[in-house]
Amino acid sequence: MNFFNKTTFWLKKIKRKITDFFVWIKKKILKTPKQTQTDWDLKLVSSLSRSKIPGLKQLKYIKKFLSSKELWLIRFLVLIIFLNLVFLGFNFYQKKLEVVPKQEGTYIEGLVGNPQYINPLYASINDVDKDISNLVYSSLFNLSKDKGLKKDLVEKYEVNKKKTKYTLTLKKGVKWHNGKNLSVDDVIFTFKAIKNSKYNSPLKKKFAGVEVSKVDNHKIEFLLSESNPFFLQKLRFGIIPRFLWSEITPGSARLAELNLKPVGSGPYKFKSLIKDKYGNILDYKLEVNKEYYKKEPYIENLEFKFFASTEEAINALNTNEVDGLAHIPREFFSQLVARDSLNIRKLQLPRINSLFFNEKNNSILKDTEIRRALTLAINKERIISKVLGPAGFRNHSPLPEFSFYNISGLNKHSFNITKAEEILKEKKWLRSEITKEEISKIKEKEEKQKEEEEKKEEEEENTEKESLSVQEKTKLTLGAGKWRVKKSEKEDSDKEDEQYFIVELAYPQQVPYEEIAGLIKEYWEEVGVKTVLRPVKVENLNSRVIEKRNFQTLLYAQVFEIYPDLYSFWHSSQAEKGLNISGYKNEKVDKLLEEARNLKPFSEEKMAKYKEVQKIINREIPAIFIYSTYYNYIQSKKIKGFEGKKIYSPSDRFVGISDWYIKTGKKIKW
Repeated sequence: MNFFNKTTFWLKKIKRKITDFFVWIKKKILKTPKQTQTDWDLKLVSSLSRSKIPGLKQLKYIKKFLSSKELWLIRFLVLIIFLNLVFLGFNFYQKKLEVVPKQEGTYIEGLVGNPQYINPLYASINDVDKDISNLVYSSLFNLSKDKGLKKDLVEKYEVNKKKTKYTLTLKKGVKWHNGKNLSVDDVIFTFKAIKNSKYNSPLKKKFAGVEVSKVDNHKIEFLLSESNPFFLQKLRFGIIPRFLWSEITPGSARLAELNLKPVGSGPYKFKSLIKDKYGNILDYKLEVNKEYYKKEPYIENLEFKFFASTEEAINALNTNEVDGLAHIPREFFSQLVARDSLNIRKLQLPRINSLFFNEKNNSILKDTEIRRALTLAINKERIISKVLGPAGFRNHSPLPEFSFYNISGLNKHSFNITKAEEILKEKKWLRSEITKEEISKIKEKEEKQKEEEEKKEEEEENTEKESLSVQEKTKLTLGAGKWRVKKSEKEDSDKEDEQYFIVELAYPQQVPYEEIAGLIKEYWEEVGVKTVLRPVKVENLNSRVIEKRNFQTLLYAQVFEIYPDLYSFWHSSQAEKGLNISGYKNEKVDKLLEEARNLKPFSEEKMAKYKEVQKIINREIPAIFIYSTYYNYIQSKKIKGFEGKKIYSPSDRFVGISDWYIKTGKKIKW
């Protein structure tokens, strides 16, 4: 036997001895009982079982082997285990599973009107066009959720100290809906098209004195002829693709098919449209842009249906043909069915409806105290509740109520007819009975002036006779009664030397201005001030009334941009041809506005200067600030994620549409 075999033999012998030793220990020390026949039977059955765990059929026999106490103990333990599993599952659902929007679904909105030019060059003319255009096209800047200005196509920008040069750097990788890259050349082409008179874009006036140039492949430069710290908010127009529009002559641009089947770079792209046999568009569909350079919207498809009237649109909402409606005037709210299934979103508009005084056309209005008396005589709260209801809210300042710069604590000049009459009496405007005979004399005296004015009207082809002098019109309509009269201070004065307190009130000939003007007339005549109403057709308001300052008092709305510029509305340099339609002039206000204009938005310094301006204007009353209105946006409650509270134009309701959703899903949160 060799060495290897010997070694193996002894190892096996040692292993056997060790095993025998442990068996002896087990028997002697642990005293393991001897295996009985039953033990061997159980082992045999166990060896024949496929599973060591009892099955459901076997568990039904458990009662035969356990006592009642043991059974109840097991039941209790099973209940505890079940409750623990429920708790752990619920805890997991709460902490690890979150409900998230899914990218699917279709939102259908009803619009009153029809699309004509879904093209940024012309979209500002028609709200329907602008609504869809803002979804299809991207702009250099856009509105943010907090209602400030945010960069859209712009990556970054620089402004020189004089605010005359704006250098913009564009984002890279932005694509048109057909897959081509958007470039600086597209931006320059769009801007030059706006400025080109052959395109006849209504945006042209906004960019007078502004030129654009290319710095490099990603950078452009805007040069202004004069300083404008608010220039960036003008750059919210959509950018059109040069490679498509350059092939169309400017004179034919309005006829191009691209106006209805646009190619943009916005969150949604054109899908299809349906026309009736007369060529009217009945249905317009958009689909999500999968190549969008920012967050893709959750709602995959947008569909717009067009109606000839508000009544038709409301009927479509009531029959679930559409999920939402653009602005609905308050008088139609009663027609809404199933209001509980709808969200009526009251969006604030930066529009202040005010009554402006023009003291140049009525010397009586030069007195601040007289203007205060006329202000106190108007019950502004009643006007809002009676005419506007929940669609309107009070405004006390030359700035919108929700503006960052608006301040509280201003004198509200609340309705006080007693105080108004006291002021008029102190100013020697006394009530006096005017007879029919006296009115006849006034008519005769003014007859010649009337004939002269009528001749002027014929020459100017003004068939509506809107250019009649205020004095002539008011005297002819002066009725008998007790009116405010100021007697002449001359000793030998007679009735003809007396001055009557007569005010003309011009207003746009549309709802709700007609009813509001009628109420103001009632309030003023209640304190003895004869008021003559002068309705003006909306299309003539700017050219015949505002530009020529052809009014004594005017009911009119001022509209503000994202960053309100009080300079444009109240600086004396804007009194003749600008937006300062009251012709208001105050040296201190001028200085404050000049200093504030170049300060950073939302700065404390600018806030302080605007605060002082508001106090002065509130004290001097060049206008009576009456009310602002809501934009009532109706949506089905199935549309979630809408967060808007204020807008600057109706199309701004779609700001944040990428966060809207209809369907939801769940995902594990790690």
